[in-house]
Amino acid sequence: MIKRAILYARVSTDEQAEKGYSLTTQLAAMREYAKHRHFQVVLELADDCSGSIPIRDRPQGKKIYDYIDRKEADAVLLFTNDRTARDDLVLEYLLFKSFLYDRGVELHYTDTGLDPYTMEGNLVGYLRAHQATAEKNKIRERTCRGRNSKAMEGNVGMTGVVPYGIRKVGAKKDAQWQWDPDTIQVVRWIFEWYHHERLSLGAIGVRLEKRGIKPPMSNRSGKPYWYAQTIRSILQNEVWAGVTYWGKSRVVGHKQVKQPRDQWTAIPVPHLAIVSHEVFNAIQVRLQEGILMSRRRARWDYLLTGFSRCGVCGRAVAGGRSGAISERHPNYWYFYRCTSHTVPERESCPQYNICFSAERTHNVVWHWIEGLVADDAALDVGLEEMAKRRGNETHSLEERQARVISRLAETKKSIDRLTARIAEENDDDVLASFENQLSQIKAQRAGLQQEKEKLEKSINEIDVTPELKDRIRTKAAKIRARLNCPNGKDRRELFRDLRLKLKFYYNKDTGERTVEASCELCPDPEPLSLDADNKQKTSTIVLRSC
Repeated sequence: MIKRAILYARVSTDEQAEKGYSLTTQLAAMREYAKHRHFQVVLELADDCSGSIPIRDRPQGKKIYDYIDRKEADAVLLFTNDRTARDDLVLEYLLFKSFLYDRGVELHYTDTGLDPYTMEGNLVGYLRAHQATAEKNKIRERTCRGRNSKAMEGNVGMTGVVPYGIRKVGAKKDAQWQWDPDTIQVVRWIFEWYHHERLSLGAIGVRLEKRGIKPPMSNRSGKPYWYAQTIRSILQNEVWAGVTYWGKSRVVGHKQVKQPRDQWTAIPVPHLAIVSHEVFNAIQVRLQEGILMSRRRARWDYLLTGFSRCGVCGRAVAGGRSGAISERHPNYWYFYRCTSHTVPERESCPQYNICFSAERTHNVVWHWIEGLVADDAALDVGLEEMAKRRGNETHSLEERQARVISRLAETKKSIDRLTARIAEENDDDVLASFENQLSQIKAQRAGLQQEKEKLEKSINEIDVTPELKDRIRTKAAKIRARLNCPNGKDRRELFRDLRLKLKFYYNKDTGERTVEASCELCPDPEPLSLDADNKQKTSTIVLRSC
């Protein structure tokens, strides 16, 4: 019988540069292998991502699981063993292989052929995957050691993102940073406008756009807008005062972790300076004052931020206020509006300057929530439906958890068998081999136990536990009794438990404002009018460009 095969290639940018493991190369080798084995190729998939990401979570990798669940494949073919994963514990290799063989699907590699599902085959495969991980760690260690050495010598020719306004000249050890003649003047303008003309970050962005100047990464993102954070990052880069740093962060596990400033290595680059240290420090003080003022303004609670989106463009909806600016005259009007208002001349969202009364929205949404929890019987039905929906979300996690538990049971049996053989063995060479195998299997067990605990935590966070149901019922009882009415913090906690989602709409023909609400107890979006009953006169804010 001809076997149906899925070809799966994976590459990361570093591997492609180091070894030439391009996706094209991998797929060509796999097609040749499939042809030689008389496989019928039913699907070709390729991912450009890190091997530390589980296959099910990769953009193309998850399709393998879908095909196998539908019994549409008999074999999966990879370029090499380390295409499954390069995580430090080599768990993904073990779990992926277990998933395939539990469903009668073979696993093949172009260099070693069939990967048998036996104790010896699993151990050999584990050792190969572990070797690939060790190789990756050695490469990373050598690279970091070399970069640290260059940094200590004051050589800025390192890999990484080159700041806007600078270009890299040369390659590898001869690489140097120089001003980019096409963008350095833009950086000079930004510093001049912010420090001397005292323009805001937003005003600088608008001015740059009016001059037709594209921001960093505009070709990649497709958005030619100068956001405040982009300008802030330029103003905060000390390279413009003649100093750059190495070692600001390092990789711990698979995460980038910031390092304390006293562990940074300073690299003088006076040829890149465009402002003095005094000017640079003054700019940092002003930026910090702006951040503090922003936080101070955020002390007014906007109950629904984080749960709200613009119904037209999908952007977040944020809180704002208008009216007097003096504490002695607190005649403020609080509202919600689409965050596209921060780029008024740049986006096509027709709701960018439409405001929705915060007080009215809070009352309408809270009244809707009250209606959902007004009756115990209806609430219990809603909670059960909520549990079913979340149960679907946890299905894949529980599947993976079951495979982990199964592998743990297998490793226990393997450890017991090896322990018994070690006790009976007298040959020193054979004994050393058994002890090495035992050490590797114990390492597998430790990694599987960690994964089991992590999955249990993830499932518990999603699962509708009895504790979560009781918490919702308690708050519902308080709402119904009108006693101890939940404060803002309690209400937001209830919104999170129910996964509240809101979308804001404005009908320009009728002038009606509507919020579309949904949650776990009411998954079908329900339109709630913000103009019903006692309509209140609201106005749009005319945004002025700087």
